[in-house]
Amino acid sequence: MPLLNRMSWFQALLVPLTPALQTAREVAAAHGQRMPQALRYEPAEQKLWVGDGCIAPVPPTTRSYQVSGMNVLDKWFGYRRRDPAGKRRLELDHVVAERWSPEWTTELLTLLNILGLLVQGEPTQRALLEDVCSGPLISAQELTEHGVLPAPPTTRRLSRRPGGDDGLFARP
Repeated sequence: MPLLNRMSWFQALLVPLTPALQTAREVAAAHGQRMPQALRYEPAEQKLWVGDGCIAPVPPTTRSYQVSGMNVLDKWFGYRRRDPAGKRRLELDHVVAERWSPEWTTELLTLLNILGLLVQGEPTQRALLEDVCSGPLISAQELTEHGVLPAPPTTRRLSRRPGGDDGLFARP
């Protein structure tokens, strides 16, 4: 498979799906610059700055995207900044990049694409969740009548035999 401009096949599939980044007015890379310590975002201009590098437009919903209360972009960038996040227990942990990598720009664009797709899908996901929650419930009696319940005894717990396990965590 050709290199596709340093992008994996997965990244190549994402690019056509997100028009916001396809039509970016500005993508100035920070390649080779000293490592930035923080991301900067200008919501009015929808510009995301990584040092002197700028990506635009980045919608506010993409910049602020969270999973379980954690901002995804901040978490990603935290391990790539001048003073990286994470514990430093070993001497090797103190060896960090001195310059911004072109691969990180590619990763960042991919992450922004993915977050943009997730934001685009939220209304559909919300509607589906509402449909499921407001739909009819299936009773235990109905499950029993259709042979789903009771579960066979062999599926109720994992085998605890010494030397091996036939269940979910079986060793070959």
